[in-house]
Amino acid sequence: MLEPRTTAVKALRFDRNEWNGAFGDIGTDLPLLAGMTIAAQLDAASTLIVFGLMQVLTGVLLQDAYACPASQSHGNAGDFAKTKC
Repeated sequence: MLEPRTTAVKALRFDRNEWNGAFGDIGTDLPLLAGMTIAAQLDAASTLIVFGLMQVLTGVLLQDAYACPASQSHGNAGDFAKTKC
C-alpha cells in the first residue's frame, strides 16, 4: 500500500521539464499500450482513459510523475527490492 509522504507537500509544477518528460514518456507508453490493447483485444478508449486516470492518481499521491521510470525498471521485473527508484 502506498503511504503518503510525511515531508511538507510540494506544489505540483508544470514547467518545460515536466512537459519534456511527459512527451518523452509517450515513446515508452504508447507502444506498450497499443501492444497490450491489440494482444488482449481490449477497448482502446477504455485502456487510454484508465491509463490516464492512473497517471493523474500517481501524480497526486506521490507528487511525482512516476513512482519508477520505465527505463529504470526494465530487467528488474519481479525484483522490486533491488530497483533503485
